Formats: sequence, C-alpha cells, structure tokens
Amino acid sequence: KKIKNGITVSKLAEMVASLKVFTADQVEHPVHSDSSLFNAPQYPDSLFAAGAPGRVVGEFVVDRLGRVEPETFGVVLSTHRMFSESVRRAVFDARFEPASNNGRHVRQVVQLPFKFVPDSLVLKHGRQ
Repeated sequence: KKIKNGITVSKLAEMVASLKVFTADQVEHPVHSDSSLFNAPQYPDSLFAAGAPGRVVGEFVVDRLGRVEPETFGVVLSTHRMFSESVRRAVFDARFEPASNNGRHVRQVVQLPFKFVPDSLVLKHGRQ
C-alpha cells in the first residue's frame, strides 16, 4: 500500500525493522518541532472563504540534522488535497530537533496532525 506521494508503507516498515529509522517509542528523546522554525501551514484561500474546515495527518522521516527527508513525506489522512499541499510545504520548510538514542542523533518517522479551522468572526465580517 502506498502513502500518497510518499514511500510505501511496507518500505517504511522495513526501514523501521532494520533500525535505519526509529519510531517515537524506540528513542530516548523523540523528534520535536522548534516552534521558532516551524510556520503553520497556510489556509488555502478558497477553502477559507468557503468556511471549509479540514484535517491532515502527514507522515515523514526526520533526519539526523532535523530536516524532513522529502522522499518520505506522505499523507495518511486528508480532507482535501489543497490542505495536504499546504501541509507538505510547511513541513518541508520546518526544522526539528532530531531524535536521539544513547547521545546520538537518529532518524525518526513522525506522524503529525494538522487542523484547519476557519475563524468564524473573520468569516462573519467578510460577508457583511
């Protein structure tokens, strides 16, 4: 089974099994985002104007330097392709604190959820 625009689930599982990539429960210090280096995904204008809420769960590998390996990015769940694209751009630009085991940085697979919620006050004022 293929994760949309990413590597296959079986390939990712193989990487984890061979300890080339770790999961959050396999590391002493899991990946975490540096909020000063992570810009929230842009709400697509047309979906915001329509008042459409959305969700995306992205999955990707963060390397030893805290960067996303682009070829590993995939979408586990999405309510709209435009939300997915916005998340993809934000994740590629982000920097993370890498995972570590025994004092060494290691690659970790991450699943990161995002919610898009239109601000009802902005929508209400936009219609007047």
